[in-house]
Amino acid sequence: MKFRSKSQKLTFSVLAVLIALSASSAGAQAPATKTLWVAHYRVDCVGVGPQKCMLVKEEQYSPWQTFYGQIEGFDYVEGYAYELRVVEEKIDNPPADGSSIRVKVVEVISRYESFEPPAEPAPMPSPPEEAKPAAPVVETAPVAVAKTSEPAKSTIRGIVRSGLGPETRSFQPCGAREETWVVDRTDGELSRLYRKLTGGATRPMYVEVQGSLEPAPKEGFAANYSRQLVVEKIEQAVSGSKGCDED
Repeated sequence: MKFRSKSQKLTFSVLAVLIALSASSAGAQAPATKTLWVAHYRVDCVGVGPQKCMLVKEEQYSPWQTFYGQIEGFDYVEGYAYELRVVEEKIDNPPADGSSIRVKVVEVISRYESFEPPAEPAPMPSPPEEAKPAAPVVETAPVAVAKTSEPAKSTIRGIVRSGLGPETRSFQPCGAREETWVVDRTDGELSRLYRKLTGGATRPMYVEVQGSLEPAPKEGFAANYSRQLVVEKIEQAVSGSKGCDED
């Protein structure tokens, strides 16, 4: 190819450089954006040395994973659980003792206080006691035991909200200010419907259920509530709180 002038030759060279840069940019992989859940407490871990690590997961109901690095731009406060939108970028020349991925926070979708205590190791079993001679069996007349009446089951209407796990699930009856603990006896159907209809933590879901309202136990997660709802069957469930608003 022959050029009529130096200006035409220069123009052709500039176009070739621009085309090459465009192709290179198109071939570069865009940073991956994903949702990340962060637990409200940290655990002991060992990186370069002993340290405290966050617990994270990419699926709301999957097991927690230890996160050894840092999330840039994220101001973590222990005692609060988080739902984040983050971006992952590849580090070309990572340090020998560091990660090859840089994680940056894009948005804090939700942040809420959690009452769940950190997991504790199981207690050591007690040593076996020495065998003692069996006490003689004394036959006694059978004693009549009064049957306790079970709580009456009825259709109950209200709003279910769930956090990052079943330990933060609560129920608010329509027209009431008080929230109750939830005991799910639907073989996981309540959790599956919540994930399907709301798509995220702490969002409301209106339900009509067969069950009973009972006093809450004095121990465990339920001790934060005065009552608990025992759900036996789900009659209706829709996203939002419109069902209660009709009262």
